[in-house]
Amino acid sequence: MKNLNKTLILRIALATIFLSHSLHGIFTKNDVNDFGNFLLNKIGFAPFGVALAWIIVLSQVVGSIAFLFNKCIKPFSVLFIFILTIGIVFEHFKEGWFVVGRGRNGMEFSFLLICVLVSLMISDTKEEEKKGMIIKCFKNIKMKRLVFILFFTLTTTIVVGQNTVYDTIQYAREHHQKRLTLFKIEPIVKGKIIFLGNSLTEFGDWQKLLNDTSIINRGIAGDNTFGVINRLEDIINLQPKKIFIEIGINDISQNIPVEIIVSNITSIVKILKEKSPKTKVYVYSILPTNDNVKNNYPDAFNKNNVVSLVNLQLQREAKRIKFTYIDLSTIFKDKKNNLNLVYADSDGLHLNGLGYQTWIKILKSKHYLQINL
Repeated sequence: MKNLNKTLILRIALATIFLSHSLHGIFTKNDVNDFGNFLLNKIGFAPFGVALAWIIVLSQVVGSIAFLFNKCIKPFSVLFIFILTIGIVFEHFKEGWFVVGRGRNGMEFSFLLICVLVSLMISDTKEEEKKGMIIKCFKNIKMKRLVFILFFTLTTTIVVGQNTVYDTIQYAREHHQKRLTLFKIEPIVKGKIIFLGNSLTEFGDWQKLLNDTSIINRGIAGDNTFGVINRLEDIINLQPKKIFIEIGINDISQNIPVEIIVSNITSIVKILKEKSPKTKVYVYSILPTNDNVKNNYPDAFNKNNVVSLVNLQLQREAKRIKFTYIDLSTIFKDKKNNLNLVYADSDGLHLNGLGYQTWIKILKSKHYLQINL
């Protein structure tokens, strides 16, 4: 029993961590596929990224079970160390050392797991001659039950804990209400072009930028997808010829899950198609932020990986439910996938004058603003 207990806790802990991550990926819509498309394909594994992602996830399931029953410790440890090292090199190293506190998404957690796996391999080597005793202990039914109950409890707790608590209430509620009141007193003019969104839309002087006084600005600073859904009646009453939707960064700042953000945006599109069928619907990609955002809007800091995931799914949805997806993000981001300082306001979130001019150039180059298209 003493020999068994030397690695039992470590093996249960490792199995819990690897299995909870893999199960969450398997049972979350497109999570494994996004891992393949968004990360593995982009770091050189294309076109095998998705297949490799599934191999990694399924190997974590099998390896976790093997750890529980003290089987194949060395090969699975080597495999997991390799996976963790690749993760450090291509994802966590650029984020620094810390996972929490002074940083986000750093490499300290992966480093710790690698050390634990190495320790487990060393211990396994020393205990190889004593396997008979270990197997005997595992035949003890009470020990099996204890291992199963502890493992099941820990894994269930972590998987359930993946459901992040989030707030759906819009930022700047007072300003939000003032904008809604203003919209209500404006005359109803149908068949025009509407720009719908959050502060990036509200702060754009679209009439001046486009030299068209008929453009309608329905941006509200601080708004999220829930807020847009709640105010769609105003848009439907206007029966616009075209509508350009820019929304989502505030949802991401509020830690609203990717699936819900994408679902809300697709719901907006579907509602517009149903209740304003002659309206041509355009949806912009969500723009990334840069490091300056942590000073003014810390909730949006270090969320560009989530931005990319939402954009990836919006591209898919555009094909599925037939709306035009406009990729602004590729133009506005720098080599590190942050909002390019050339186009950014000093707050790291909003755009400067050149940013809005570039935005207009993109729309004109694709002829999106032509009323007869």
